[in-house]
Amino acid sequence: MVRQVTIFLSPRSLGLILALALGGAPAVALDLPIRTAQDCIRHASELADAAEEKQLSEEKLDHIEDLVVRMEAYCDANQLDEARALARDIRAEIDAE
Repeated sequence: MVRQVTIFLSPRSLGLILALALGGAPAVALDLPIRTAQDCIRHASELADAAEEKQLSEEKLDHIEDLVVRMEAYCDANQLDEARALARDIRAEIDAE
């Protein structure tokens, strides 16, 4: 007899599992759900931390810091779609180095 087991994972859990499997930084490797302004601010902070950990040039860090500040402004204004788009851009800039 074969039993089928179904496991339900939240998008965040699935993203974490995929990020770990792909060897990426789990906190910001994939687009984590940004459902609230608080999620948004947390994600912006994680992006800033990831940029600092990557030891980018001062010029690149300054540019990313400006983008993170802009993202936080979107978060504060509850413009979450704009914040998500900017988060993808920030992640791409971090990964480009």
